[in-house]
Amino acid sequence: MTTDATKVAFVIPSLGAGGAERSLEVSLPGLTERGIEPRIICFYRRAQGSHEAVERSGVPVDVIGGSRLRRIVEIRRLLQAERTDLVHTSVVAADVIGRLAARAAGVPSVATLVNTTYELSRLDDPNVSRPALELNRAVDSATARLCVGFRAITEAVRESAVRRMRLDGDRIEVIPRGRVLERFRFDDGDRTRVRRAWGVDDDTLVVGNVARHEHQKGLDVLVDAIAELVRRDRRVLLVQAGRDGNASAELRSRIERRGVTAAVRLIGHSDDVAGDVLPGLDVFAFPSRYEGLGGALVEAMAAGLPVVTSDLPVTREVTGGSAVLVPVGDPVALADGIAAAPGAADRARTLTEAGRFELDAVLDREAEWLRRSAHK
Repeated sequence: MTTDATKVAFVIPSLGAGGAERSLEVSLPGLTERGIEPRIICFYRRAQGSHEAVERSGVPVDVIGGSRLRRIVEIRRLLQAERTDLVHTSVVAADVIGRLAARAAGVPSVATLVNTTYELSRLDDPNVSRPALELNRAVDSATARLCVGFRAITEAVRESAVRRMRLDGDRIEVIPRGRVLERFRFDDGDRTRVRRAWGVDDDTLVVGNVARHEHQKGLDVLVDAIAELVRRDRRVLLVQAGRDGNASAELRSRIERRGVTAAVRLIGHSDDVAGDVLPGLDVFAFPSRYEGLGGALVEAMAAGLPVVTSDLPVTREVTGGSAVLVPVGDPVALADGIAAAPGAADRARTLTEAGRFELDAVLDREAEWLRRSAHK
């Protein structure tokens, strides 16, 4: 780290097992090497996820609980005591609090826009009401005026923020999330090891997914697609890795109702998707109803797996034509796509598209953006 490092406080609700949290964890060492001195401020400590790994890396992590007002006051105090140069926020719950604390401390703030949060398609989620969605949008949009700039992780997220939050598109820089792509390469030995651990033979079509159990992720559609493949007498197994969420109870009930308990395994959160999940798969299914980027999608592409995904602006942008695209929410089309997924001949194209997300290149851009923003 250089002697004139830029001190950046990253404010995020937690370091749990989510895409934004995982991306922050993998970015911290490279940002430090590029002259960014990071500090994490979060509101909760989660048992699963990145919290322990970040602490072990030596990056300071402050957990500030209590009311919103207490968090704002305590963050302001910490920012001033540490002579922070820039506040970076991500995820709505932290965006508002972090922006207000930064303004109170006299420190510039930026935000990473991680999802198409305010699209009306979210109202299909039984856990989302229109009044709550619109209230959050109004508060988020109003406090966003305090930021000196924004990063969107895809062009689709940028366009959504311009349309739904009325942000100035010229103030939003599109910088994707990155991954160390080499970590996701595997060979035949890895494939044999993982499938043997699962007790799966070579004649079984193994479909994988990595996502928390939320309506957004379309896991109900994926279960229905597996049921359709079973109805067609396909030997198929779905291995779904991800922590429980709002949709967990309904998902387990659906598996039983569709009669596919033998064809679906919910293996929970995995700390090593690259080593313990992806090598055993034949196809990666990504049936999300909406996304910001899809870190799991990038990781599957980096592994060279055939990908079948919902046809969304984001997934078209991320996969660049290397995936099978199917209509959102259509289990029969998803089953057809899985059954006809590209073979090994398409691996090179998938890997080429994944190359756009190589971590080093992404971090060069992110570190430069953070330094520039600190002096606005």
